Amino acid sequence: MPMFLPIVFQDQTAVIAADTVWKRESNPIVISKTTIVEGGATLTIEPGVVVQFAKGAGLEIGKHTSGKLIVNGTPEAPVRFVADSGAAEPGIWSGIEVRLEGSSLTMKNAMISGAGMPSKIAPDSPRSAIMIGPRVSCSLEAVTITQCANGVEFDTEMPVSMKNCKLTNCPGFAISSSQEAAASIDESNSVSGNGIDAIMVGDVGDTQFTKPMIWSNTKIPYFIRGDLLVEGPGSEISLTLAPGVTVLLDEEATITVGWDHHADLIANGTAEKPIVFKAMKAKWDGVILGKTSAKTVFAHCRFFDGGVSEGMVVAYEGARAAIRNCRFENSETFGISIQKGAQVSMENNTFANCKSGEVDRGGQ
Repeated sequence: MPMFLPIVFQDQTAVIAADTVWKRESNPIVISKTTIVEGGATLTIEPGVVVQFAKGAGLEIGKHTSGKLIVNGTPEAPVRFVADSGAAEPGIWSGIEVRLEGSSLTMKNAMISGAGMPSKIAPDSPRSAIMIGPRVSCSLEAVTITQCANGVEFDTEMPVSMKNCKLTNCPGFAISSSQEAAASIDESNSVSGNGIDAIMVGDVGDTQFTKPMIWSNTKIPYFIRGDLLVEGPGSEISLTLAPGVTVLLDEEATITVGWDHHADLIANGTAEKPIVFKAMKAKWDGVILGKTSAKTVFAHCRFFDGGVSEGMVVAYEGARAAIRNCRFENSETFGISIQKGAQVSMENNTFANCKSGEVDRGGQ
């Protein structure tokens, strides 16, 4: 039988600038230094290939000029990206990063472990197994990410395709996403055993929603770490939450809708699939309504463990909204606060353990 020696890159960085195919017969592909795919080149990895990374090494697609990575695993012969030491622990090698506009990643039937080593310029910030830069195209299908510092980071203004992926046992986040990418993740993915088992929105990309967005029920919670702003300058800006969505909020985090420009929040849950707003750990602040219209609605929503400042839903002058069949529980202040000049209709709402009372009408 023929003997196939491993391919080893010995330079400080290796550059692939022409179309290249890594085949199973060359297993293992050993990456001793970071390897860059650019110059319009495509790196294709065939089924069954094992790519081993030395400490600190990684794959960068499109660093100075665009490049493409195509990973064509199969269920029977997945492509594996692992540490060359064989250790299954986070942060040994850096990860797979797709940087430049016009670059792309297509990956199916693959397994990634051991990635997420911090860079020298940010030694306290572990990287992700897969990092997608602005205006980069990405499609992930049947990809398992395990024992990496973080899972996937989508810092792209473009929709992504992510289907049947599993993210497990990463001490950081499972998914960190821009608003655009978050809206395109479907319900076929799963997360478990990670430090943050959620889709973290607003930590990368823009924290202001300036166009209509829909968060579908992915069965993975959405996590807001800081302050999320939904507003214009257009007249049809809205964030719609599908029935069954869960929104986790960090300590003192807020969702502000229409502060300087018109916007709406549409949260139409059902009795069977309520929409849930609750604290990740410590108490969050509230949903703040400014220049909203009658389209803003909370129906069959559940609010837990918030209200640090004024209430878990706060309507200021100029706000219009409907709140019906909702539950407010464990607020540090009021369940609902309606300030002078706001128009809010309420029906069949219930309250429990709201320290300052159920509804503050602000002098109305």
